[in-house]
Amino acid sequence: MIIYQNSRTGFLSDVDDNVLLDRLEKAFKVKTGSIPADKRVWADEYTRFSGALRTAKVSDEIQVAIEYHVSSIGRSRIDVILAGNDGKQDNGLIIELKAWDRAGLSDIENMVWLPLEASASSSTPACKPSSTRSKSSISIRTSRTTP
Repeated sequence: MIIYQNSRTGFLSDVDDNVLLDRLEKAFKVKTGSIPADKRVWADEYTRFSGALRTAKVSDEIQVAIEYHVSSIGRSRIDVILAGNDGKQDNGLIIELKAWDRAGLSDIENMVWLPLEASASSSTPACKPSSTRSKSSISIRTSRTTP
């Protein structure tokens, strides 16, 4: 189930017109009967994402899907899916938005280092700590499958 879907142009317009959060909340309530506890981070997450999408070199007609429910009970959700066609094939990108205060490179391909909540010097298993700091980051993992 997708909570919100629009074109890139429509999504950016909803952000600029300050109506995205209201639309997300109403759609969530209608489609699931409740509103998630993590809705308080939507304003920051989707505003930051809109900035990245605004500068991305993608079609204005690319589709933006937000809060895609992976499981039937709604516990697993994908923050954003971008979908479109490059004239040859359908393409999709799954994006998990994060608001970490620190992140760094990992020796593991397609993975980043991130601190555990316990202390500033902790790291995820098999990842080395880094001094790289940022206010937020967008974690992107891609894979392409062809029929």
